[in-house]
Amino acid sequence: MLGTSLSDASLAAAGLSEAAAVDAILGPGDLVLFSPYVVHGSGHNVSTHQRRLYINGYVRAADCDRGEWAFRGGEPVPLGPEPALVHYEALREDSEPHYV
Repeated sequence: MLGTSLSDASLAAAGLSEAAAVDAILGPGDLVLFSPYVVHGSGHNVSTHQRRLYINGYVRAADCDRGEWAFRGGEPVPLGPEPALVHYEALREDSEPHYV
């Protein structure tokens, strides 16, 4: 659950050990990137402001017909002149702040 530290019991139930955990100590402006398959948690937010969260996803191009190529033939591909819309088709027509 968001904002809840993992307990020893919940880790053990999943076949994991707290002894194998790695702390990612971040400073202001730092970020951490990891696979969605990595067991992770942040515990309670004790700062005076909310944390920011950005979720991005990558798939093999052969498995997706949306978005933009990041690499082709092992070489980076520059982004096109206009960003590809992947999740919200009407973003350009309805650009006010919103959640979808």
